[in-house]
Amino acid sequence: CFEDIESVAALIKLCDCILTVGNFTAHLAGCLQVNAIVLVPYSPSWRWSDCDRGCLWYSSVVLVRQQNAENWRSIIPRVSNELSRLMQMPVSLQQISNTDPIAHLSDLKLAVFHAHNNGDHALAIEIVKRAYDADKSNVALARARAANLFSAGEFREAIDVLRSLPAATKKNYRMWRGERFDGTLLVTLEPNVGEEIFFAGLIPAIKHLCPNIICIVDGRLVTLFSRSLPSVRFVPRGLNPRLFLSRDALEIRYATTLELLDAASQLSSFPPRKPWIIVNEADRLFFRNKYEALFPQKRIIGVSWLSSRDFYGFQSKSLDPVILDSSLSSASRALINLDYHDEYLTNDQESDLENRCAFKDSSVIAMSDLKSLAAQLSACDEFICVSNTTAHLAASIGVCTTVVLSNIMPPLWHWGQRDTTCDWYPTVSIRRFSNFRNPEHIGAILSQGLS
Repeated sequence: CFEDIESVAALIKLCDCILTVGNFTAHLAGCLQVNAIVLVPYSPSWRWSDCDRGCLWYSSVVLVRQQNAENWRSIIPRVSNELSRLMQMPVSLQQISNTDPIAHLSDLKLAVFHAHNNGDHALAIEIVKRAYDADKSNVALARARAANLFSAGEFREAIDVLRSLPAATKKNYRMWRGERFDGTLLVTLEPNVGEEIFFAGLIPAIKHLCPNIICIVDGRLVTLFSRSLPSVRFVPRGLNPRLFLSRDALEIRYATTLELLDAASQLSSFPPRKPWIIVNEADRLFFRNKYEALFPQKRIIGVSWLSSRDFYGFQSKSLDPVILDSSLSSASRALINLDYHDEYLTNDQESDLENRCAFKDSSVIAMSDLKSLAAQLSACDEFICVSNTTAHLAASIGVCTTVVLSNIMPPLWHWGQRDTTCDWYPTVSIRRFSNFRNPEHIGAILSQGLS
């Protein structure tokens, strides 16, 4: 956090409100004029004075002070009231469309939030479209508009929106524009394992344009990616990619995910719909034979129900692990726990999972050993998951995958807006549910699909 304050500031700017104590985050939010509720102790200080609500130094900060020393519980109702006040939709769609969207950007974000939260995704998308049409130079609006277009399957239009943004510049590098190129192409993917898997799937489609590609990825993916695309040099993030250039390297050009998307979209077969990750066959057979020995005469169903990246303010992307004890579990099916969030679980949660009807293979530490996780996935007959890293990994391998999504969340651009199929992955089917808090019902519906 303290080593990358610029990124912290960028994250704060994305938030509608910050709830914090009197720390550097509170000051940063105040300087950025982001709404913040700051919890302060009963005793006054020169920074926060003895005010109760208003702040002398920052106009966007609301102070909520203890009513007496050491009693934080008493302020919970006030915090709830302040959050409710900030989250009220202050303007209507008509007001936003008739005024300067920059002046009402925070209002627009709230309007979009409320529309999505009420399940009216069409209204939310229309709000973003009107605001973007009014000011196409705004980066946040452009990215939001492009995401909506991608989710609707309007790929060319989405890429045109992104191309209108100021181009990234790298010292001594020229940006690649999709032309045939005999030099070395340096590719940097999004710094998130799931999205790296997703975007790396574009490389086979454009490889004929650039025979010499060096791609910077999370170090945990290097072995898996190198086996799947041996003609591409994958370099762990953090190392200088120039160390991997040959002495006779010709011209160097640079590409981000936008350049990959732009080049791939020019091809006749876009989006590319071919599984591309190759799993070591010996590893796959090891897990397949292991599970068949443990569960003879049963279909092997992998399950993953947690996501560590939830949308701010929206219903969680994660499912309740009760789904493991639902009708998903049956005499003809064996459930394999392929969730990779062990580090997020409390001791009580770990004990609870041990009593569930899913087998956890303790020999694999999933996010530290992605090639073994890939082999586990490929050993399954089917895979059921929420939107997380394993969803992209399974789909890129070609495993028959069902991705479970909430109707309350905004449509995720890589899964699209349709209820059944996915433009990017041919082996993925999409199932949407209005109530993620009814795992028994979800399990019953998914079980019918498995049958």
